[in-house]
Amino acid sequence: MILPIPLVTEPENAPKITIIEGPDGSGKTTCINAIKHHLLDNKDIELHVLRFPDNHGDAQFRSCIMSQEVADHSGAQIFLFLADFIYTFEAKIEPFLNDPKVLFLFDRFIPSTCIYQEAPIKYINDILIERYPEFAKVMSDASYVYLSPSDFDEHKARLSNKFGDEINHLDPVGDEAIKNQIRAYWNFSQTHRRVGILGSYDVNTYSV
Repeated sequence: MILPIPLVTEPENAPKITIIEGPDGSGKTTCINAIKHHLLDNKDIELHVLRFPDNHGDAQFRSCIMSQEVADHSGAQIFLFLADFIYTFEAKIEPFLNDPKVLFLFDRFIPSTCIYQEAPIKYINDILIERYPEFAKVMSDASYVYLSPSDFDEHKARLSNKFGDEINHLDPVGDEAIKNQIRAYWNFSQTHRRVGILGSYDVNTYSV
């Protein structure tokens, strides 16, 4: 499946940053890989794909966040995510903001942090908007795409087929937890337009 979004349909006019959000097993990786393949031969676009959290050389944010040592400390996880956001912005995004050929595709961002770590969006807004206004300005212009599973049994099967470092202790376990996560993403997508730094001009939700 390739999403009918500006990054695919008119990449020359697409926003600088496109963010794919959604619960585990909703098809984010499949869509991202399809978009990458679709743009592979486009000589006018240089697509940089980023995921959160990630490991960057010596800055091993993903390893820290996924470690059992911080598994029960959502506060620590929140600040590790914020550190990952700022590091990635300064090191991977800011240098290319004035390069029209470079576009970014994110695998998850702030919405997932709010849902997984139960972080109040106002709390994250206050920190980022006050302390990192350049970051907040760039991210508020991003295009967000939310994926929502259309079939629960198929969605649950996708979850069970995750592999490698895609499997972690933060994944929902059991039908009710999975359904709660789907609801949380859906509810977040519906209120997204009214939420501070996430006040994107382009919020779309697709059933997959």
